[in-house]
This record gives sequence, C-alpha cells and structure tokens, in this order.
Amino acid sequence: MENKVFQELLQKYLAGLCSPEELVIIDNWLASVQQVDHTPLSDAEQLAAGQRMRERMLDMLDKDVAAQTSVRRMNFKWMAAAAILLLIAGAATVWFMNRPAAVNDARREASFKIMPGKEGAILTLSNGKQILLDSTSDGVVAHEENSTAMKSNGELVYTGVTDETPVYNTLTTPAGRTFAITLPDGTKVWLNASSSITYPISFPGKERRVSMTGEAYFEVKHDEQKPFYVVTEGQVTEDLGTSFNINAYADEDAVRTTLLEGGARVWKEDAKSATPATGKNLVLRPGEQAEQSKGELVLRKSVDTEAVIAWKNGKFQFNSADLPSILRQAARWYGVTIVYETQVPDTFTGGLPRSSDINELLHILEGTGKVRFAIQGQKIIVHPVK
Repeated sequence: MENKVFQELLQKYLAGLCSPEELVIIDNWLASVQQVDHTPLSDAEQLAAGQRMRERMLDMLDKDVAAQTSVRRMNFKWMAAAAILLLIAGAATVWFMNRPAAVNDARREASFKIMPGKEGAILTLSNGKQILLDSTSDGVVAHEENSTAMKSNGELVYTGVTDETPVYNTLTTPAGRTFAITLPDGTKVWLNASSSITYPISFPGKERRVSMTGEAYFEVKHDEQKPFYVVTEGQVTEDLGTSFNINAYADEDAVRTTLLEGGARVWKEDAKSATPATGKNLVLRPGEQAEQSKGELVLRKSVDTEAVIAWKNGKFQFNSADLPSILRQAARWYGVTIVYETQVPDTFTGGLPRSSDINELLHILEGTGKVRFAIQGQKIIVHPVK
C-alpha cells in the first residue's frame, strides 16, 4: 500500500470513519507489524512484542466497536489506540523507506508480509449497523425482534423464533476471511473468502429462502413441509435432503453447484419465483455438478468433490486446474492482485494447506518450470517461462 494512501486510511481511522472493510485492512497491517525485521531484536522478541501490541489494541477496539451506535462516536480509548497506531505506522513507514537494500530480495518487494486468511466476517443487521466479528469474543452479538445472534466457537448462531414479517441480516466475508453460520432452522453454512449470504433471522412462512454471492457450502436441515432455496445470480438451488457447494463468484466463468450428499434441484429462474422454471432444471445426485454459463445449464458427472470443498477443509487442492483459476483463489485468500505479463495456458495438479505462506504456493507452481512470479507490495506479477 502506498504511503499516502495508508496515511489517509489512518486519518480516517483516527476520525472514526473507517468502514468494516477498512478496519480489516488495519487488522491485517497490525498482524504484519510483527514481521518487521528490526536488527536490535531477535525474531522471537519481534513476534512476542508485536503480538502483545496487537492483542492489547484489538481488545480496546473490540470493546469500543461493540459499544458504539455510530462509527462517528469515539471515546478516549478509541482515539488513544488510533493515535498509537498512527505513530507506529509513521515509524514503520520511515524505517521501510530507509531500510538497507540488502534486506530486499527478489521475492520480498512487499513492505509487509502477505498473510494467509483467517476466520472473520462482517455482520450487517436489518437497521444497517455493521459488526466486525474477526476478534469479537464469544457471546451475544446482536438481538433483533425475538431472535438473538451469538458468536460461539468461531461461528455465528441464531436462536429464537418470530412469526412477524421477516427481518434480514447479511454475513459478509471480505478477502482473506472465512466464517460459518448456523441459520435459525439449524442449517449450517460455511462462507469462503469474498462471499456473502443474506437470510431472515427466522423462517415463519411456508418456505426457507436465502441468497448468496461468492462461494458457500451448505448442510441443510431438511424439511419436506418447508423447502429450502438458495438464490444466486440467475439460478435457484432447492434442497432435497442435502449437502452441497455453490461457487458463484462474479469473476468465474460459470455458476457451479456440486452435490456431496442427498439430492438437489437446480434451475435457471428469476429470484422472486419459488418453483422451477417451465424450462430446463436438473436434479443432482452425489458427485454431480450443475454448471450454468452463458444461459446454459449443463450436468457434469463424476466431479472431484474433494477438490471442490478443499477450501472448507482448510486446503488448496488442484486437479488439472488452469493457472488463472488457481490464482483467483489465491487472490481471494491472500488479498492480493494478480497481474499477467502474458497468459500461461498450462494446467497444474497439487495442493497445500491454506495456512501456508503465499511463497509456498508460488514456489510449488514455479517448480513445474512453466511459470515464475514477482511480488510487488500486494501485487503478484505472473511471468511465463519461455
């Protein structure tokens, strides 16, 4: 991040005007501070000092964010924490600008280490209030109508039932974040990075309907008397006693719905409709995938389901995957931008834990002899090997 842009972000932070997404950037920066290689300190000392600083500041910020009803309200702790961060950032910026050239190798042009993603999300309530869940302690997060949202063991859980007009919440995972939620009916959903799900805080009617973007894995609590529908752009998926994964990222070439267990029906339809279209619809069996692209709905059989849900299990797994699709996953998880010198047409097979440093992923890809990479800040430059 350029110095000027970072300073402007810190000024917004000091003024209490940061959006939840910008607060995530600040959180990422705090995590990276502990990686700075100051000569007077050993690696262990840097790590311990940075972690203590981060924990203390996040503790102050969490308490203040939970108590605020507007991002424009600040108390003394909030201002003090922001002022401390501003001073630290200024010192770090000066150090980076004047650091010895010897510590800059070809792989590490970034001003801070590119961190892998972690658990975290933003909860948007029906009144528009947003709550950053990244480091919120377990317990009650929000209460609306007769429903309570609680954070428990790293996931969001809803309890309580209301027969009133549905009230909607949205759970969003920015780049570099993943989170799980148990809906009011007991259905469990895992969100991948750069995804969202909008849902009612109770299901009082004759059906259960949610909408999503990005990627999510569903374990639906089946109820024949109250069908469950997932709406994506131009598509509806109906639960038939089901565990399934939906990949509906806008930058992918198709919407892919993959069935793991049970059954599911998929059709192209207007989001307002609750029944299959007059035209084509597909009923999936385990191991099958519905692929919708350019208005066409196609059935794929014998899909590698382990690769499809590898993200949910904390892994990258590629089975003859093209490089752009691999790097799109990396971009969402590590929060980086991918720039191609020219396209690389080859495919790759392999995998590694998502907790790995991004350099490990790039090293594996470079090991094929087909491609090489350069890191510039939060940008990954792709060079084909000729």
